[in-house]
Amino acid sequence: MTSPCGAAAAALDSIARSLAEICGDGDGGGEHRWDPPRRFSDFARRLEAVVRGLAGSPELLSSPAVRTALGGVAADLDASRPTLSVYRGRSPIYILIRCVPLSDALRGRVTSLAAWLALLDSPLASLPDLRKKATDLSRDMDQTDLKVTETEERVYSNLQREAKEVVQSSKAVQSATVMDLARALGIDPSDHGKLGEQIKLLRADLSGLSSVAERRILISLEKILDDWSKEPCIADGLVTANFEEEAQILPFKNFLCPLTKGVMKDPVVLESSQTYERAAICHWFDRCLEDGRDPTCPVTGKVLQSLELRPNIGLAGAIEEWVNRNVEIQINSALQFLAEESSCPVECILTVLDNVYRISEEHPSCRYKVRNAGIVTLVVKLLKDQSSRMGSELRGKALMAMHSMAKDGESKLIMLEQGITRLAIRSLTGRSEMEKEYALKLLLEFSIDTDCCTSIALEKGALVLLSSMAANSDHPTSSNLAEEVLKNLEKVADNVQHLAMAGRFQPLVARLYNGTEDVRLEIATFVGKMSLTSNGKDYIARQGGRTLINMLSSNQEQQAASLHALYNLSTLDDNAAILVDFGILPALMDILFATQQDVPSEIKELAASTVANIVSISGHWELSFGDKEGHQIQSEFIIRKLLDVLSHSSCKCQAAVLHILCGIASSPRASVLDVWYANHHNTMPFWGMSFSELYWNPLNLVHSNQLVTCQEEYTQGHSMVNPSCIILQLGNNGSDMAASCIESSGGLKIVVQYIEYSEIDNRVNAFRLLNLLSEKLGQVLAEEFRASNKIVSLKGKLLDAQSSLEERCEVAGLLANLPILDDEVKTVLGSDLLTWIISHIREEQSISSGRNSKKVRRMLEGLLGLLLHYAKSPDPTIITLVQENQFMRIFREQLNSHPHSRAKQRAVLGLKYLSEFARVSVATDLLEPQPPHRLCSPLVLFCGMAPMVPILCPLHNVPCDENSSFCLLKGNAVKPLIDLMNDENVDVQLAAVEALSTVLSDVQNLRNAKEELERLGLFRAAIYLFKEVRPGKLQEKVAMMVERFFQVEALAQDYSTDQDLVMALVGAMKHGNANTKKHAQDALANLRVLSGVGSKPSTNHGKRSNR
Repeated sequence: MTSPCGAAAAALDSIARSLAEICGDGDGGGEHRWDPPRRFSDFARRLEAVVRGLAGSPELLSSPAVRTALGGVAADLDASRPTLSVYRGRSPIYILIRCVPLSDALRGRVTSLAAWLALLDSPLASLPDLRKKATDLSRDMDQTDLKVTETEERVYSNLQREAKEVVQSSKAVQSATVMDLARALGIDPSDHGKLGEQIKLLRADLSGLSSVAERRILISLEKILDDWSKEPCIADGLVTANFEEEAQILPFKNFLCPLTKGVMKDPVVLESSQTYERAAICHWFDRCLEDGRDPTCPVTGKVLQSLELRPNIGLAGAIEEWVNRNVEIQINSALQFLAEESSCPVECILTVLDNVYRISEEHPSCRYKVRNAGIVTLVVKLLKDQSSRMGSELRGKALMAMHSMAKDGESKLIMLEQGITRLAIRSLTGRSEMEKEYALKLLLEFSIDTDCCTSIALEKGALVLLSSMAANSDHPTSSNLAEEVLKNLEKVADNVQHLAMAGRFQPLVARLYNGTEDVRLEIATFVGKMSLTSNGKDYIARQGGRTLINMLSSNQEQQAASLHALYNLSTLDDNAAILVDFGILPALMDILFATQQDVPSEIKELAASTVANIVSISGHWELSFGDKEGHQIQSEFIIRKLLDVLSHSSCKCQAAVLHILCGIASSPRASVLDVWYANHHNTMPFWGMSFSELYWNPLNLVHSNQLVTCQEEYTQGHSMVNPSCIILQLGNNGSDMAASCIESSGGLKIVVQYIEYSEIDNRVNAFRLLNLLSEKLGQVLAEEFRASNKIVSLKGKLLDAQSSLEERCEVAGLLANLPILDDEVKTVLGSDLLTWIISHIREEQSISSGRNSKKVRRMLEGLLGLLLHYAKSPDPTIITLVQENQFMRIFREQLNSHPHSRAKQRAVLGLKYLSEFARVSVATDLLEPQPPHRLCSPLVLFCGMAPMVPILCPLHNVPCDENSSFCLLKGNAVKPLIDLMNDENVDVQLAAVEALSTVLSDVQNLRNAKEELERLGLFRAAIYLFKEVRPGKLQEKVAMMVERFFQVEALAQDYSTDQDLVMALVGAMKHGNANTKKHAQDALANLRVLSGVGSKPSTNHGKRSNR
């Protein structure tokens, strides 16, 4: 353990070392330029004398108070050394950056040392001289206030603010900061070299570890000094031309503001007698007040007692005279070079334009001199020059000068007369952003005036360019300027339509919504005539559709204008839902069902055409009311009214009504029969399903005539639906109901008469409607056509080369859907139609990817449907035609090449009919007897002459060939049909299963063909489909196939251990229909015999009768 005297001695040694470092001369002399370390050193020297006195009196060291005081002094002196080393070793600017915290640190050490010295007062009572020294030093230290000078504090505050501010301070503040910095460093502010050296020293100090704030201060000081180092010249005052230097009058030094170093415009004098630019000195005063400091004069650094700014009238007059003289010189120079523009170097023209811009911006009162000298006209003429030397930079400078001069009213008129707006619009397509930016600024300046707005809008391509630039977010400055120009143009009513044609619809819709009746009439008429894009139709429908619909209840003029507009909007399919939600259907139906005396034909035609557009595709309209009484558009009431209109309207209206009926007849949605407004709610006891689940359930959960009341209030999204309950007819879609209504209303006879009209639209829509109805009312239509001998006319329409493709499409579909009798196939359709069909199938396939591919697809579907009539005919003559035209190949090709479900389904049905005919022919032995070589060949008619060594078909047990046979196996149709069992369309899947089932009727033949069919993948595909299929017709047909498979013992054995198959069969027995259950039960019986599950052996292994 150290003795008390030893501790005191150690403290004395530490104090001696610290004082030697602090008071020594060495390298630390630099610290004395700063007041805090200089005064601290003075205290240290006085402290040194006290410490020597204590060291000379060893008896005092035993005192606890002395030991404590010495320990404290030693610690404080040691702690002050790093702070003092900063003053000694760092650059002056580095110290200024930290001057306040450095002085605060020394102040704290001095106060602490004073307290330690106060502890020596009692122990030194026996040494009065030493006691007085210690007491005086303690008192002086305690009373002293080590702080920085006002100049240093201002510099510190400004530098710290530079470190924090994101936006660079003004030039005036920067200049004042440099002056204060130079004053604090003891350097003349004009000595740029010495200031630069100090900045370099600061960079060296910060080259190691430094804070982000310090790095920001360094960068800011470098930029400030760079600007400060630029000596004032005539360019900064007014011009920068390099020609006729002898003609220029250089500014006097007192013309320049000490802060901006530019020629003053409004010189003011402070109480310090220093003159500054008013705006510059005000910026400095604001900075001082923000920092909580008294404003100072930047040049002298003196604190100002008064902030009065007295105008320096004499100096202002002298400056004005100097400015006027130089402006005249520059105007004369500009005239000289602009007049000789074609031979003048581009660099000189650029300088002239810069000078014109500066004159206009810095001396607005001199703009009239520029204008009167004719410079505005010359610059506009320069802009008209489209030669290669007139580059984008030159046009940008010219537009910049004209934008500034446009602030002079008379100059603006001159520019307008010279066509400046057209030139500015042309520059919107310039290469440089500067050219486009100043072109927009110039247009913005002109768009303030109403007359100018009109002329800008009428310039060709102006609005399109402005709209595209406003929408371009890649260049925000140009985008914002273009948007401001457009907003100014929108204020002029005459520009609204021009803006709409350019794709800017907001002002148009605003006038439609807020305008008077006359304005609405004008806007609606305009919308009805516009050629709109899809986006335009969508925007106007969403924002203005409700207003247009409300106009339908006004006078006939308003109705007509609104209908034209609504018809235009309704040509966009997506707008149907929007307009229906706004309640368009009841309003249109009121017009359509009105008497001829109340509503002119033209208005009815428009109403009907608009409804036709809305109902042309399935959508919202199927769930909304068709009139104000609550009838749906698919209801019998509406259909009867439409048929009545059909009989008492113009040809154009009739075509539109037929189009409406086509839309109704093709509706795939469930039909809402009626709406009851009730005060009570009924329940829906169907498996706990919600309204939407039951409404859209694809399965027939109840019989087609069963009505279900529903508690749901179907109001959301449908403005015209607000019932307490809705009654649905499940399992019966809108097309079934429409067909029934049209038939019961006698509409078939009405519609049929239109197929002979001279107007093509009437004929096409009539044929299309009959085509749709023939899917539900085929037999009724066939009888109607037979009664009027029109089937022959339909055939003639197909063969007529003058008929349009659309007309032929509908006729082909109609004939395909009609149940044609066997003798009619031969006598009415005949071979000539078949030849035409075959040739057109090949022709349509070759152009199916062309422009009319949709019509071509429908045509091909109809032609394939017509081939089915021939494929089903048992007449030998027709059979021969079928063979000669290779129906098997035609149908098979459709399976591989056609992507559309309806065409594939009809091709599959054609293969099914041919395969069935082949099976029946073999089973009934309808053909010639066996040949003498004892090989039965009942299909000689189909397969031709028997070969010398005949190869029997395993399915039919007779020779079959690829081309003339109706055998699916030899016709290479089995594999494509197997692939279609996985088709996305259920109807195609069902047709493929039925066609393949025709080769499974005979168990013995199935045994014979097992290997071939297994190689093709029939069994695997059918069983996989059975495992995946849901209850329904398809499940029944696949179950029948599986049951026939397992009549073959080898197949039953192969799949007897497939537990997934067993589970699927059990599920079919539980949930399938009666036929499905029977097939599943038989299949399980055969599987159980072989798997040992336990059951009576099946006796169904023999040949089964044909189903």
